[in-house]
Amino acid sequence: DALPFNYSSYATEVAQYLRDFDGAQKMKFGSSRIDVAPVIKAAEDWASAAAKVEASTNVKLDRDGKDYGQLNKALQNVERALLVKGGLPDRPWYKHQIYAPQYHNGFALQKLPGLYDALIGNEDPVQAQQYENDLRSSLNDATAIFQLATR
Repeated sequence: DALPFNYSSYATEVAQYLRDFDGAQKMKFGSSRIDVAPVIKAAEDWASAAAKVEASTNVKLDRDGKDYGQLNKALQNVERALLVKGGLPDRPWYKHQIYAPQYHNGFALQKLPGLYDALIGNEDPVQAQQYENDLRSSLNDATAIFQLATR
């Protein structure tokens, strides 16, 4: 069986999280300190590539006995691509770039923790730019994994 992941919706949500981050930085600083347009584009490309895989999978699921080992491996690799090697600001042990428990609010959900912690929390635009670069690279990697899966 194919793993029941819906990455096109996930990627679309990430693009919205980035738009929300842009609004938060404008509210706090009066302007954008980090240009998130390139990483929003990367999230949209990821959503498009994921939608193609999902459409292909849905067609194949209607046919008989397909081995989804390759597809499932791609799905696992996409999730691994979303990790940041050095961890999050002030939390090097936590590596997921999309979701994390909030650093200053117990275990409440924090979206885009690297960006929010670096810029909104620590007011460090240099560190925030590095996390934007890392996230963009991860989303580009996720897109490439899906593109390979549809060949």
